[in-house]
Amino acid sequence: MAVGLSSVAIAMVVNYIAIGMMIEPQLEAITPVGVILIIVGILVFLLGHTLNTALGLLGGGLHSIRLHYVEFFTKFYKGGGKKYNPFGMKSKFTEE
Repeated sequence: MAVGLSSVAIAMVVNYIAIGMMIEPQLEAITPVGVILIIVGILVFLLGHTLNTALGLLGGGLHSIRLHYVEFFTKFYKGGGKKYNPFGMKSKFTEE
């Protein structure tokens, strides 16, 4: 749900920026700068939604990787070795 909600938020922001760039120049007379802003607005619109779609496509794969890590990694992995002890670090706010 969080991935879908963030995708909607990204789409809303892209629409807000791109449509603002495309409509503002037409409120007054169209100038060469206005035409350039309209073209840049269209590019922002297309690029933003393309990246948002790519993030949506990657979301399914990332979710399955997360499930493998959370569900299976703790059941079948038996770690051995030494406890991590960072050197040169003294804790100020936590107790051992």
